[in-house]
Amino acid sequence: MAAMIGTLALLAVVCSVTVVLSPAHLVFGARVREDYYFDRTPERQINVTITANNTSKHAKVRYLSMKTEVWLDDKDWVPVDLGTDNKTSNQFRTWWQPPDSSTQLTAGVNVLETYGLPRSSSAPPPPPPPPGSSNDNKDYTVVIKTQVQFRYGPAHTRLYSIIVTCPCNTNLSWVNYDNKTNADHYYFINDVCTY
Repeated sequence: MAAMIGTLALLAVVCSVTVVLSPAHLVFGARVREDYYFDRTPERQINVTITANNTSKHAKVRYLSMKTEVWLDDKDWVPVDLGTDNKTSNQFRTWWQPPDSSTQLTAGVNVLETYGLPRSSSAPPPPPPPPGSSNDNKDYTVVIKTQVQFRYGPAHTRLYSIIVTCPCNTNLSWVNYDNKTNADHYYFINDVCTY
């Protein structure tokens, strides 16, 4: 009888630790801005702003890397890496995002003459949009690849590799011409994607 009670107590502790150390939910939002400059080279620039929302009430989260792909159409994509410079990389490794908070990361890449980078034969096409998304169009779909770790007090979870797809919501897109910079700015707001 004592052995059975001991086993049940141990099982309760293991279950509690498993529940407490399970990953928190993250919500990502993406905004793409494509700039066409008419009087300078490179004339085309892709900028991505990622909003990462830690919805947990207790867990902190640390992003150890974050890479994004902006799919310009079904065949061409541009890598936009966030946190690749040493300063941002070190900031990523030491900074813990508090519970129930959001943070924004922004990066840009210049695109020369081509419409993007041709997809290699081994690179898969962008993942399909989630069911119920605003459209089936893959233009300006943002794929976010990141490694995260969660912390509950002094306890850390293992590393989680996350890949999420934020399809473009064409209902929330617009164009703006800027006289000062002689550039067209195309704005694309993507649907939120969750982990």
